[in-house]
Amino acid sequence: MEPLPEYAVLRRVTSDCKPWAAGGWLGVCRACGGVQKRMDAGWRAEIERVYREYTIYHQSGGTEQAAFSAATGQGVARSERIVERLVQSGLVGARGRLLDVGC
Repeated sequence: MEPLPEYAVLRRVTSDCKPWAAGGWLGVCRACGGVQKRMDAGWRAEIERVYREYTIYHQSGGTEQAAFSAATGQGVARSERIVERLVQSGLVGARGRLLDVGC
């Protein structure tokens, strides 16, 4: 892993879309281009706080945002649209389980 020192000065956003202070560590693999955070004590403390204070869809009062079709204008739940696209692309089957790791 090659560290990206400029990352530490960037303000961040939590997975529930809340502002988060600058800091942390991010690295990139020279061989494959994969990006990774270091799972040290600082990261563990931050992630514990993020999920302790986590508020799903807090900006919309707990309602998942809609994604609208450019062709029809019809809105559906964003997660439904994502799964629909994954099935259409052949990346996943119509039945089963999918784990979203995120980035």
